[in-house]
Amino acid sequence: MASIQIRKENSKPYRVRWRDQGSGKQRSKSFKRRKDATAFVQTIRSADNFVARSDPTISLADALDRWYTLCTTTGRGGREPVERSTAVKYESHRKIIKNMIGNKKLMDMSRSACEEFRDMLLSEYSRLYAKKILTSFKSCLILAVSDDRIAVNPASDVHILISKRQRNANRIQIPSLEDVKNLTDAIDALMSSPNDQIRKAWSRYGPMFYTQLYSGMRPTEIRGLPWRDIDWERGGINVTQDADAYGEIGLLKSGASYRYIPMPEIVLDMLRNWRKVCPQGDHGLVFPNWKGKIENHANIARRGWAVLCKSAGFIETDENGAVKTTYRLNSLRHLKASLEIALGRSPKRIQQVMGHSDIKLTFDTYGHLFKDEILQDDPNELHRFISTVA
Repeated sequence: MASIQIRKENSKPYRVRWRDQGSGKQRSKSFKRRKDATAFVQTIRSADNFVARSDPTISLADALDRWYTLCTTTGRGGREPVERSTAVKYESHRKIIKNMIGNKKLMDMSRSACEEFRDMLLSEYSRLYAKKILTSFKSCLILAVSDDRIAVNPASDVHILISKRQRNANRIQIPSLEDVKNLTDAIDALMSSPNDQIRKAWSRYGPMFYTQLYSGMRPTEIRGLPWRDIDWERGGINVTQDADAYGEIGLLKSGASYRYIPMPEIVLDMLRNWRKVCPQGDHGLVFPNWKGKIENHANIARRGWAVLCKSAGFIETDENGAVKTTYRLNSLRHLKASLEIALGRSPKRIQQVMGHSDIKLTFDTYGHLFKDEILQDDPNELHRFISTVA
């Protein structure tokens, strides 16, 4: 099977290696540009030097089925099988690709055919979603190369680029410091409401939202947080598991997501008080539903977050007259990162606290927000910082 290897320190970094089907000898040829190496691989293929195991009758639909099955069962390329939520996304992508070009033969997928498919995606879907579908398509072709079904991935140089302007347009809204103070004041008011039913509900939602604000944990991590991961002695939280959209406890998003987060005393005190009345369940969760089971994300968003936003005055009406919250529930996570930057934390600390595998992601997402160094590296300073905002 012909393959392209990259040697970064070489003047001709793209080396094509293949086995001559006539002599059986291993051969190689180097190029300065990837597209030249890709074109050369295509000439090998057209000259019938392609691997004998290749089957010209295999359709793209067959390759997509193989890709999806491998991703969801044994795992692709040595990886673990994808989680259920990811499998649902992949299934949607697979159906879209099949409907558009699934009847094409895998061997007929040239670069120009892949570019035509990309243009079809852009004409039917948003740029961001089209990019996700194209990524799944390219992943399928990478597997086909590994399976010796094709010599090279014809879509390797086919891309959908997202401009900085587009990224900024889709950037999430993050509450200002004044808005955070309004949110915490609203939480405190709901927790001390004279209405027994409201006060009971916010004996749970209050500590939950405070924990998310000061930890920056993902909503799935908050929902899956067990009491055993509260480190009372060190004064923080060990993040070791999450709860997915289907109510299943599982592995975290990435290796970097396993982390320790120091917490201020105000949150630890809330958790101590909440623990006295927290419903017991099989998973020993910090924030279960009232039956002790994994809480549904939609319930938290509708019965907790929406109520909080309304109480704090963060409700708006869109162009269609629909009422919605100014900020999304995940805004508390993103706010944590921006506050860490405002407090002058080191880039490495911010990356670790947020559970990002790549520090570039940390600054691509949050680096534009706050620049001033304000306070020392003490988890209690974060609460005092917010409290000083008028």
